[in-house]
Amino acid sequence: MGVCILKVGGRADVAQALAQAPSASGWRFTHVPNLAAARTALAQQRFDLLLVHHALPDGTAWDLDPALCPAPTVLTLEPGQEALAAPALDAHFVGCALEVNSPGHEALLCAQIRAALRHRDTSLHLQRRVHLLDAIQRAQSSFIRTTDHRGAFQVLLDDLIGLTGSAFGLVGEVIYDSPEQPWLRVRAITDLSWDAASQQAHANAGRQGMAFRDLSSLFGAVMVCGEPVLCADARTDPRAGGVPRGHPVLKGFLGLPVGPAGALQAVVALANRPGGYSADDVSFLQPLLDTIGQLIQARQLVQQQATAVQTLHTTLDSISQGLTLTDASGCIALFNQRALDLLDLPREVMALRPRQADIIAWQRNRGDFGDDMELVVDEQAQLHLGGGADVANLPDKYQRRTRRGLVLEVRRRVLPDGGVVRTFTDVTEYVHSQEALQAASMLLQQRSELLETTLSAMGQGLLVVGGNGRVKAFNPQFCRLLDLPEPLLARLPTMADVVAFQAKRGDFGEAYGMVDEQARGYVAAGGVLVDHNVPRVYVRRTHHGRLLEVKSEPLPNGGYVRTVTDVTRYAEATERARESTAEVMRLNTTLEQRVAQRTAELERSMHDMEVLSFSIAHDLRGPLRAINGFATLIAADEADRLSPDGQALLGRITEASRRMGAMITDLLELFKVARTELQPVAVDLATLVQEAVRSLASASGAHAAVGVEPMPKALGDPTMLRHLVFNLVDNALKYSSRQAQPVITVGWDAGQAAWFVRDNGVGFDMAHADQLFGLFQRLDVSHGFDGTGVGLAVVERIAERHGGRVWAESSPGQGATFWFVLPQG
Repeated sequence: MGVCILKVGGRADVAQALAQAPSASGWRFTHVPNLAAARTALAQQRFDLLLVHHALPDGTAWDLDPALCPAPTVLTLEPGQEALAAPALDAHFVGCALEVNSPGHEALLCAQIRAALRHRDTSLHLQRRVHLLDAIQRAQSSFIRTTDHRGAFQVLLDDLIGLTGSAFGLVGEVIYDSPEQPWLRVRAITDLSWDAASQQAHANAGRQGMAFRDLSSLFGAVMVCGEPVLCADARTDPRAGGVPRGHPVLKGFLGLPVGPAGALQAVVALANRPGGYSADDVSFLQPLLDTIGQLIQARQLVQQQATAVQTLHTTLDSISQGLTLTDASGCIALFNQRALDLLDLPREVMALRPRQADIIAWQRNRGDFGDDMELVVDEQAQLHLGGGADVANLPDKYQRRTRRGLVLEVRRRVLPDGGVVRTFTDVTEYVHSQEALQAASMLLQQRSELLETTLSAMGQGLLVVGGNGRVKAFNPQFCRLLDLPEPLLARLPTMADVVAFQAKRGDFGEAYGMVDEQARGYVAAGGVLVDHNVPRVYVRRTHHGRLLEVKSEPLPNGGYVRTVTDVTRYAEATERARESTAEVMRLNTTLEQRVAQRTAELERSMHDMEVLSFSIAHDLRGPLRAINGFATLIAADEADRLSPDGQALLGRITEASRRMGAMITDLLELFKVARTELQPVAVDLATLVQEAVRSLASASGAHAAVGVEPMPKALGDPTMLRHLVFNLVDNALKYSSRQAQPVITVGWDAGQAAWFVRDNGVGFDMAHADQLFGLFQRLDVSHGFDGTGVGLAVVERIAERHGGRVWAESSPGQGATFWFVLPQG
């Protein structure tokens, strides 16, 4: 389109001469006589230049408001009025010209018009540059001032639309699912909604960011090629993917990539600028695009740092140890919640980044280390924590107690930058356990030596294999009879390893011919079985010509006890007896003697077990009763003369002896289960459950809601089954006692063909379920609950003695269900 010029007032012949001048080719002139007509023309059309005469019928050139037309204005003067040029140039006029109709004068006026137009173009260019710089400054300021970058992106989009005169636009961040799969997450977009559905979509885009994944579109063309995309008419461009029904018509389109191809950071899209877009627009907007890229990169770094910091704090707060980090200047730069809990420190104090020395002084003044530093075990640590030396040189490891009775192990590690990491571990249970074990070890040591002597003196070889197939114990005779090196068994290998060693050495002969036929399959399979399928009795020969009888008895908790007896003489005698009746009679006599001898050995073993039970019941309980008696006397007569630490130690002695007594009682209960002969009758388990609830609830004060569902009777020993039910109900009451409303259900599941005891207590991790029924083994969730770890072991042995089994199902914090199978009555 050519240049449009409005001439207001002045001579009409001058206007005609200008319109016909060769140098004005392509210009269009409109001539109006006065100010009123000028205002009307400006309201109806856009003009590139105004020629306004100084004197008009209804006023002067100065009366025409420059706001009506932002185009440059040239003042035309009559000859002799040149003095008006100076004030005109000081005002808003860009030039002055004499209005005369003389040959050649129209060329001079055209030159002045061209100069005014150049002045306009220069001013517009500078003005756009200023606006661009302002937009860059606003974008940077918006991103710096707020963490909600949606508003900052919207400011960017508004500036882009204003700078280019576009009708629509968007700014989107490019996200890569893979190098070949970029997509656009919209951060700011012009509201183009045309109905309720599109209004809702635009509102959601403002909150979540609309996603454009279709690469067969103008947006996709920008992301795929990484170059600017200019389109004169989006309706006909083959790269366009179309718009939904009702969407405003898109005409001119400009898509601008931010960042290098293949690693784009963002895409800017603008549309419907009058007159379209050109390469000059791309060059002009490049500084702002670079700023957008820098801001997006900075935003991503901030988000990554925030995520890393949040992850670090979450990780630190999830560990069981307390942790603090002191920087090179001695100030606490980082800590976790566990450190505050263990050290009883207020968060608001630690959040002020105090010096480590100031925190220790604060603890010292509060009495955290005791009146005379007695709560700190390490002497060097006492010196530093007591103020006698620099706290920066504290030992790398020491123990201290807290006013609440915890025992903390403190460790430190110096970092390369001069910082120090300190960890605080609660080792209270470990220390108490060690002290209790030390008290009990002296009593048990003699009994262990007695047992070892007994095993070594046996004439038979003996081997104990656990439920996991691994050797747990053996005596020297077992190695001697099977010619096995003791170091091999001392490593407690699996039975599969032992059998593999024998097979490699050829102990079983060719095709396992030196083993009885009924046991060859078991030996050939590697001896890996640990259940009832292990052959109970079989005979095998050795390379030395000896004949060995191998017996295996299953253990209640899995595994078996194996004895190896040299029966060579018995076998030889049996062979000789075939030759004569007298020999047979003699062999029968010998057999009866061996049976009697074996019976006597069994009776001696049972007697030894009785002696051991009696010794545990009396020799161990006697010292414990003495300890309890003396402690009671001291508490009654000497308590007021004991220091607080002395009273605490006395309490710990009493508690340790109580726990030892409970362990002895539970052991005797376990021995009783192993020795008692079963007297099976039909037992009403529902009645036993109700009896257990009444007895245990009244003794402990438990307030659980217990539901007993209909269930069949069991066939078994009434006394043993009473122990089984009481132990399971007691376990459920104990581990659900900390719930606001403990709930326990006992019943029968026909699908499982098993009874169950279910609670809503603390539960446990099934990864450690193999420890649940082990003797003296307690899970981590047992901390803080009374018990010796024998009750569930007794339950398992009672179930196994009745030919049944017991198992549990649980998850942490979700309660537990204990199942048991017994013969039905």
